[in-house]
Amino acid sequence: MRITCCIPFCRRTTAAAMLAAKGHDEWICSKHWPLTNRSWRRRLSLFRRRGRADLEARMWIRLKQQAIERALGL
Repeated sequence: MRITCCIPFCRRTTAAAMLAAKGHDEWICSKHWPLTNRSWRRRLSLFRRRGRADLEARMWIRLKQQAIERALGL
């Protein structure tokens, strides 16, 4: 089974087993990930390292929204 990128109309996929092993069910491909702010990506990794799942989830939503907006040119 494959999981598609969160960005609408992006056809890139990754193995679902790879994401499930890390505890994730969504993914942003390597083409769209650089469209997000570097400081927000660092903050996401900081929350992951510190085990702050609540803050990690909110930051992920922000990053996903930003990637979608920038990919669609909004």
